[in-house]
Amino acid sequence: MTRLFLTTALAGVLTLPTGSAIAHTMLHGSTPASGSILPASPKEIVLTFMEPTRLASVTVESAGRPARRLKVGTKGAASTIVIPAPGLAPGRNALQWRAVSKDGHAVSGEIIVVIRPPR
Repeated sequence: MTRLFLTTALAGVLTLPTGSAIAHTMLHGSTPASGSILPASPKEIVLTFMEPTRLASVTVESAGRPARRLKVGTKGAASTIVIPAPGLAPGRNALQWRAVSKDGHAVSGEIIVVIRPPR
């Protein structure tokens, strides 16, 4: 009986999918990092993912301004995606991104960057 149980348990473990097959990609980091306070809008924003990802959209919402879509400088799937010249306004900027991971699932997130108002 014990042998049958161990054989069945082992067969079940061997048929489980591996973590990489079922995991969705995650944002590994960004430059500037979320929560950064900068003196001026950065020349670019870099998103670094755990695996190649296709970015579907990036929008920015700034206080008192309508949301606007940003251009993405990287085409196709990549682990590092560059958003050139985001033109962030003084104050709090929420950059919301949507992407499609390698396994086809939609993933999304937000990065907050604060630009100090001019003195």
